[in-house]
Amino acid sequence: MNSFKPTLPEPPTTNSNKKWIIIAIVVIATLSVVQFVVNSFILNPLSFLQYEEGVDIDIASNGMVTYEADDGVKISSSDVDNPLALPSDWPEFIPVANDAKLTQTASAPSGPTGKEFLVTYVTQKSVADVILYYKQELQNFGWKPEYEYASVDSGTVISFTEGTKDTVVINISKEAKGTLVRISVYIIE
Repeated sequence: MNSFKPTLPEPPTTNSNKKWIIIAIVVIATLSVVQFVVNSFILNPLSFLQYEEGVDIDIASNGMVTYEADDGVKISSSDVDNPLALPSDWPEFIPVANDAKLTQTASAPSGPTGKEFLVTYVTQKSVADVILYYKQELQNFGWKPEYEYASVDSGTVISFTEGTKDTVVINISKEAKGTLVRISVYIIE
């Protein structure tokens, strides 16, 4: 005789419930971390610097960013539609084109008495005109040409020295909005 035994579904186990609870906790924790990263570092990429002591960061509504530290470092960045001014202590013997639209400026102490500067700007002058301009102007102020390097990909780099320690390096390249000029100045007094 065959005996019939009905099969009943097994009651849910506590291990199955625990598994789903653990998955839910992991998902919630992951979403919290993602939200923190997006809010802190993507939507406001400079927010982590604001907690550094002795640093002041200003992000203006027009997109200009200024970083200023107690040690004398100052960096500003903007775009050609909101050009910057030269740093107040920019050496007057290093000219910039009269139609220059500054997009980056930086100044910092270098050693006990020196100073370093960086200025990036866009001009409507041609690359050749900018090169000629700096060769003439810097030599008028007593700077000696050090080297010149031209490349189709990266533009032209020209360098000048004055005395034994002071150096000016200028990178000039053609960009969509005009000629991009980067001037690095190292003054050791």
